[in-house]
Amino acid sequence: MITVNFNEDQHLYLQIVDEVIRQIAQGHLKSGDQLPSRRALADHLKVSLNTVINAYDQLTDEGYIVPRERSGYYVDLLEIDMLPSEEMETKPLKHEHSTISEASQYTYDFSLCQP
Repeated sequence: MITVNFNEDQHLYLQIVDEVIRQIAQGHLKSGDQLPSRRALADHLKVSLNTVINAYDQLTDEGYIVPRERSGYYVDLLEIDMLPSEEMETKPLKHEHSTISEASQYTYDFSLCQP
């Protein structure tokens, strides 16, 4: 079941979002699994219904879950490669600057420096 830590500095709805994503990444929630209803989760966590609505809306916007009318929220069909990894390292972007020789090989000069 989804849990939150009330002592952290992070917003509660973001904690719910992170917990659902973590459970999906670890395989506890699989594609097609139904999530608890918004009211049931709010009652379980002892938080406002608006907190859970915000979390589910964010998860829907990010493509992790999909709402089904009069049925509830379900884990979307996800590719495992698309999920964030805890071991994922951020690599700096490599910026390549074009040189004059590279620019001269093109037929048209679209640079903003010259008319």
